[in-house]
Amino acid sequence: MNVIVLAGHEAIDETCARLAREAHPIVLYGTGRGGLLAYQIAARSRRPIAIVTSTLGFVRRSLVAVLARRATPVVEPEHFDVCPILLAHPGADRAPDLAYSRRFFDRLVVPKRMVVGVDPLEAAAAFLADLY
Repeated sequence: MNVIVLAGHEAIDETCARLAREAHPIVLYGTGRGGLLAYQIAARSRRPIAIVTSTLGFVRRSLVAVLARRATPVVEPEHFDVCPILLAHPGADRAPDLAYSRRFFDRLVVPKRMVVGVDPLEAAAAFLADLY
């Protein structure tokens, strides 16, 4: 099993290159900033079969600023067509306000599901079983 650690915006290009070499199906999992990094990596690499995240819109402005400095295009949710997305929000956790993620999530046109207050790994297993 390959474990890819995302260490910031520098990881986007490296991770996309690694995903291009992988032959097996890929599901990206991200929490906090990792959710939007997973989204951006999926948009650029077009390899994942799904994204599982706890947040989507929470850090969007700061990520856009980082990516703009690197001249990396950000794919708007209405144009994202790579894979289904599961937003598994912890519910009791207010740090990533669900309203921020919901605004981004509602704009997505790919198959999607939002669950709140459940174990993210259990939700991911059910989501992937329903899809595949």
